[in-house]
Amino acid sequence: MRYILPCELAARRVVPSIRAGLVTVLRHKGYNYYQISKLLNLTPAAVSQYVSKKRGGKIVDLMLKDQEIMRKLELISELIIKGESEAVNSEICSLCELVRKKYPEMIRTFPY
Repeated sequence: MRYILPCELAARRVVPSIRAGLVTVLRHKGYNYYQISKLLNLTPAAVSQYVSKKRGGKIVDLMLKDQEIMRKLELISELIIKGESEAVNSEICSLCELVRKKYPEMIRTFPY
């Protein structure tokens, strides 16, 4: 079996789930696909795929039921809206680590 760096695994599995979670939070705040795409530097089509769960995997369903993760997603969404990119980067890394610790078996088994 080949060794996969933790950040490589996160980039493939966790980051898309975090994006999907952020899209969900921003939709609940009343933002439309175009506004979300600008905030997250995505295309409106990508936002649509996150909303329809074609991207983000099954991990996002678990994340959205977890209160600690939801608090982090809410915080990150507020930081994004305010344009505080350094704080956003730090919080996303923290959230990624939290998701990897809470759901290690999911990250290894779920497809992209």
